[in-house]
Amino acid sequence: MADKDLYSILGIQKGATADEIKSAYRAKAKEFHPDKFANKSESERKAAEEKFKEVQHAYDVLNDPQKKEIYDQYGTEEAPNPFGGGGSGFNPFGGSGDPFSDIFSMFSEGFGGRRQRQQDLSGDDLKVGLKLSFKDVCFGVQNKEITYNRKERCPVCGGTGAKSVAGVAKCSKCNGSGQYTRVQNTLFGAMRQTGPCPDCNGTGEVIKDPCQNCKGRKLVTVKHTAKVSIPAGLNNDQTITLRGEGSASASKNYPNGNLYVVISTEQSNLYIRDEFDLLYIYPITIFQAALGDKVKVPTIYGLEEITIPAGTQSGYVITLKGKGLNNFRTKKNGDLKIQINVEVPSSLSFAQKNVLKDAQEKMKDVKYDAIDKFNKKASKE
Repeated sequence: MADKDLYSILGIQKGATADEIKSAYRAKAKEFHPDKFANKSESERKAAEEKFKEVQHAYDVLNDPQKKEIYDQYGTEEAPNPFGGGGSGFNPFGGSGDPFSDIFSMFSEGFGGRRQRQQDLSGDDLKVGLKLSFKDVCFGVQNKEITYNRKERCPVCGGTGAKSVAGVAKCSKCNGSGQYTRVQNTLFGAMRQTGPCPDCNGTGEVIKDPCQNCKGRKLVTVKHTAKVSIPAGLNNDQTITLRGEGSASASKNYPNGNLYVVISTEQSNLYIRDEFDLLYIYPITIFQAALGDKVKVPTIYGLEEITIPAGTQSGYVITLKGKGLNNFRTKKNGDLKIQINVEVPSSLSFAQKNVLKDAQEKMKDVKYDAIDKFNKKASKE
């Protein structure tokens, strides 16, 4: 399954919207649902079951923003961890899921429901933007602070939502379990669906005497500061995930959501970026181009001496290996490419023009390869 294109499995093109993905999934899941093949031969049932699993797996990946981002970027469902193992709260990717829960939830809701998984009770995920200077892009930055609003458990009631312990009662609908099972008839027969109780939102409790500070919501909005370490070489719209730095859950014993830090980068005034390579347009005089020269050019790591060969033409590129940005995936640096631009003086004094005219007369027998080639081509037209 890993080498099959997930978009092709659903019969859609890469770049499809979330609604298009969901619509294609519903159609394919209905087409290959095992119940439709109950009276078929064993080989047909097995084939349909395998196809059904493929469809569900494709949807499970493409419907999850983080998994989809990994798949779209790398063409696989698992991305290399460019940041090494272990950093606390520092993993740019994540996600897991039960491959069959979506489809049965969907059928029980008449193809209109959404996933009711345990992680629905986790705190809300949040997204913040972070703009990096070009220096931060080049060298990365450790423990950069970002401040944002998130929901935390109410400090007055301790997150119970009630004025006192007596203000909290066991939910009668789910008998305090937080889970509720219902049976619904569908075109495939009776379906059982278990999910968070609708009366208590999966908490198992109802608030009779609400806390005045949080109004019984258990959560309040506060400013929070988190620290994020950023590797060198990130680009626009790449995302770093800080696990557990999102909002708190209103349900006890469930974790905070995640914080997604979306990177934007400042452009350099000197360099043009191409993935991990850098391009630098370096101007030289006609004399340097004709006679050659040794010059020092700026790199992100300091000045570097290069040799300009005699007879250099505009557009000539000198490559400095390993002087580009760090590739956090391969741990190797890109290159710095220096493109030569021969500058012709646009404003000359009368005396300077005479000097050039004199030099032109003395050098009238000099061959210009590009001009000679052009004249030969033109003469054949």
